[in-house]
Amino acid sequence: MKYWIILFFVAIAAGCNESSDMNRDDFECLDNTEFRKLIKETKKIAIEDIDTLEVKVIMGAGRLLISGKTKHLFAGSFAYNHEDFAPRVKYQKENTGGKIKIIPKQFKENSEHEDIKNVWNLRFNEEIPMIMDLKFGAGLGEINLGSLNLYAGVLKLGAGKIDINLNESKSIKDLIIKMGVGDVTINLTDFERNSCNIKVDGGIGKFTLILPDDKNSDIYIDRGIAKVSADKFSKSSDHYFNHVNDNHETLNVIINAGLGHIELKNSSEVNITAETEKEDFDETEL
Repeated sequence: MKYWIILFFVAIAAGCNESSDMNRDDFECLDNTEFRKLIKETKKIAIEDIDTLEVKVIMGAGRLLISGKTKHLFAGSFAYNHEDFAPRVKYQKENTGGKIKIIPKQFKENSEHEDIKNVWNLRFNEEIPMIMDLKFGAGLGEINLGSLNLYAGVLKLGAGKIDINLNESKSIKDLIIKMGVGDVTINLTDFERNSCNIKVDGGIGKFTLILPDDKNSDIYIDRGIAKVSADKFSKSSDHYFNHVNDNHETLNVIINAGLGHIELKNSSEVNITAETEKEDFDETEL
């Protein structure tokens, strides 16, 4: 546990905002001196005529971004300060499908490197149907899956703060989240499908689920000793729900809670909070 916590706070200290272009802006968190000291590389896989794509990503510690916005099958930007973090990108085509595997030279969940600088910015084609298998050790993650044509995924998360964005997703049917230690948010605010199945195996920390107002949702929580906050949802035993229409299709979520806090929100609740925070902001305080 000690190693996870160390990695978590080291990774937070290295946080940044990256742009979608494959250039210096991918690593805005790094000043010019620090940027010059890092090992940097880009990797691309040209678009191919395939029906499906299987993606496997393994990353140890650092900052991980996943999104679409590329004309290639895959495009990645990498910056790191140790050879152990160097990415290995492998692609192979089998019949009408393709497989991409992105792994570090050496994966260590309990990394011995004290000063971790490791940023992976991964972008995938938005048109090709895909499934994803992700293992992320520790750090900060911005996993933007809504724009991808992703229909299934398994995300194994270690320690850190991870935001999983499924806004505007039209394709996802099945998603499995395995939490470790930290803070995980799944955002389905503008989710476009009427149904999907999400299973969450809770770890230690906080899990937040944001659901759309205009879709039926059923959430079943095996809460253990976790605290549950769900003021805007109806409740029957361990079943939390929001049924807004007569459509039999629902967003089904099963949560096997660990130790921590589970928070269920609807999109309007989140938007009201955001607007309130905006109104309370006083520029004269700057």
